[in-house]
Amino acid sequence: MALTMQGKQHVGKEVSLRYLRARKKEKGIMLQEFCATTGYSPPYAAYLPRTYAKRVILGGTTLVPTRPSPCWHRQRKHVYGPAVVEALVWMYHLAGELCGKRLQAAIPELLHATLLHMGSATMDRLLREEKAKGGNRKHCSRTKPGSLLGLIPVVFFRELSTASPGYVEVDLVSHGGGKVAGDRCYTLTVTDRCSGWTEIVPVSSHAQAYVFAALTTALSHLPSPVLVLHSDNGSEFINDELRRFCDAHGIRFTRSRPWHKNDNCYVESKNWTLVRSVWDTAGSIHRVSSLT
Repeated sequence: MALTMQGKQHVGKEVSLRYLRARKKEKGIMLQEFCATTGYSPPYAAYLPRTYAKRVILGGTTLVPTRPSPCWHRQRKHVYGPAVVEALVWMYHLAGELCGKRLQAAIPELLHATLLHMGSATMDRLLREEKAKGGNRKHCSRTKPGSLLGLIPVVFFRELSTASPGYVEVDLVSHGGGKVAGDRCYTLTVTDRCSGWTEIVPVSSHAQAYVFAALTTALSHLPSPVLVLHSDNGSEFINDELRRFCDAHGIRFTRSRPWHKNDNCYVESKNWTLVRSVWDTAGSIHRVSSLT
């Protein structure tokens, strides 16, 4: 005959009185007997004796103490001071803004100092604010849409061939440190999708005349004739002068989709490895001069 709920509670109270005083092996035997008597599952059967044993009878009222408050952890003393963090930020930019795992492995090749003893998780934590600044900087853009967008066909990146040379992607990189206002210099990047051949030309302004002159110079240095010229939607490329130039030289002029940098993935890759990383490294070396 199965026990009633009151009977199970009575058995639980009796078991709990002996449970806390018993040894480990005895507790296991007691739990097996308790499960066989009440039909409870082993996890619940182990929970009940611990709960009953914590009950306190005060003035005829049964009280169950609440869970103890979390343990107070002593705050560790900071090991790395502001000077080390500043050096870490410099190394972060110098190595190309790597994550903590890769940065920790790259530092021995670049520096011999306290940073060699710093863990990768600590690097990520100390660089959290600096990475946030970089994330905001990536959303700043000076690209303005050209007026001839309707005349230049949109082509997906998969539609351009990489089997033979002549399919060229172009882009303009702004060196403004994330600031939109003010003057700055630019770099024109021209990349052949098949060979990876890349021409880099500095430009003093993103005006149409300066960019067109730099582009024609870069195209003349390519080892193979240009068949397709693919750009973004910026007005420095989408203009009548460049369109007439392409028509005169038998070049197909295409553009990428708005806000889809993956359509220009080959030149965007070169923008990072050959332009932005080198520029950031030079700027980081200038900033670290005060530490040496």
